[in-house]
Amino acid sequence: MLRRSVLAGTAAVVAAARSAQAQGLPAGTLKIIVGYPAGGSTDVIARLVADKVKERLGRTVIVENKAGGSGLLGVEVLRGSPADGSAISLVPFTVAVLGPLVNRQATFDFSTDVAAVAQGVSYPLALSVANNTGVTDWAGFVAWAKANPGKASFGTAGAGGLPHFFGLLLGKAAGIDLVNVPYKGGAQLAQDLLGGQVPIGINVLSEVMDHHKTGKLRVLAISSGARNPSAPDIPTFKELGYADAEGDGWFAFFAPKATPRPAIDAWAAAINEALADAAVRAKIVAMGFIADGGPPQALSQRLASDMARWKPIVAASGFKLED
Repeated sequence: MLRRSVLAGTAAVVAAARSAQAQGLPAGTLKIIVGYPAGGSTDVIARLVADKVKERLGRTVIVENKAGGSGLLGVEVLRGSPADGSAISLVPFTVAVLGPLVNRQATFDFSTDVAAVAQGVSYPLALSVANNTGVTDWAGFVAWAKANPGKASFGTAGAGGLPHFFGLLLGKAAGIDLVNVPYKGGAQLAQDLLGGQVPIGINVLSEVMDHHKTGKLRVLAISSGARNPSAPDIPTFKELGYADAEGDGWFAFFAPKATPRPAIDAWAAAINEALADAAVRAKIVAMGFIADGGPPQALSQRLASDMARWKPIVAASGFKLED
C-alpha cells in the first residue's frame, strides 16, 4: 500500500511538472519544422529532441520536413506558421547567419523576423591535409603554403558555407593565400583529400575524424575555443596563436516572431531537458556534435555576435551564390 502511495505521489509530481512546463502552449499537435529532407543531421537532431519533448510534455510532437532552397523554404514556413507556440524550427547557422549575406533569395533577418527559443548543438570545423603534402603539423603547413604559392587550395563541401569563409579568415590571419575549391558535399571532398587530389580540406570534424585516427589524412587544428573531447590530440587554432580563428557552426531553435513568451519558455525548458538527457547527449556526441542548450537570451546574444562577426568577412569576399 505504501509503495502504491509513493508511486501515485511520484506520478502526480511528474504530471504536475509536465503541466507546468506545457503552460502557455496551445492544445493539439506541436511540431518542429526542418528545412531539409529526412535523414540528414538537422532532421536527426530534431527527432532526438522531439521524442524527449514528447515524453516531458505528454504531448504529440512531430517533425515536419519542408525541404527546399537549401533550407530557405523551412524558414518561410516557420515565418508563416501561427505565432501561438504550436510550431518552432531547428535552423542551422548557415541559413540563419550566412543565408541573408550570400543569397539574394534569403529576404529575412533572424535578429528581427523570428524569436529565439534555445541553442541546440554546435560543431567544430577542422583543417586537414592530404598525406602527399608531407605536412605533419601547423608550423609545417604554414611553411609549405608559403613555399608553394598557388597550390594552397582548400576544399569545402560547398561555396558560401561556414568552412568557405572560415578558410578565408584563417588565411588572412596566417598571412597565406588560401583559395576555396567548392565540392558537392563533404563525402566527395574527403575522397579527394584521401587521394591527394586536393591538398587541404576545411569541413566538419566528424567527417574526417576516422581518417585522422587511421592516419589516412591529418587534421592539424579545429575551430573551437577548446579541444574536442573526442579528439584531445588535435589543438585549436586559438592554441596555435590565432585568437580570432574561432568558427564553430550550430543548429538552434526558433519560433515565429510574435510567439508569446510563456510558449517560448515552455519550449526552451523542454528542449534543454531533452539535450541534458544522457542518452540524447551520447547520440549527439556520436554524430560529432556538442549538445549546448541554453535560454532564449543566450541564443539571441550568440546570433547577434555571429552576425556582426561574419558580415564584414563575407562582404570582403564579394561572394554571392548567384555569381
